[in-house]
Amino acid sequence: MSTNKERDTHFQGFASLLCDEIDTVLHLLDNPYFVSSGMRLEVETLIAQRAYDLAWHAVYWQTPDLTEQEASKALDAIPDLTEFPPS
Repeated sequence: MSTNKERDTHFQGFASLLCDEIDTVLHLLDNPYFVSSGMRLEVETLIAQRAYDLAWHAVYWQTPDLTEQEASKALDAIPDLTEFPPS
């Protein structure tokens, strides 16, 4: 697990939604024979970290002149996705 709490949790809602969506296809993440609740949390945290990394990359790539502090502030302004938009 990361030592960056913001990276671990900023997109936790998105991670949970994505895990639910993946589980509708695989039917594994909520099956206690395959995955414990702790393992699901680890998967959600990994997804949240990568969503954070992607958002960081997008913010920094879009405006490379930002300082790290400015990029972090811009990233903080991006809300978590707790509901998927209609398809």
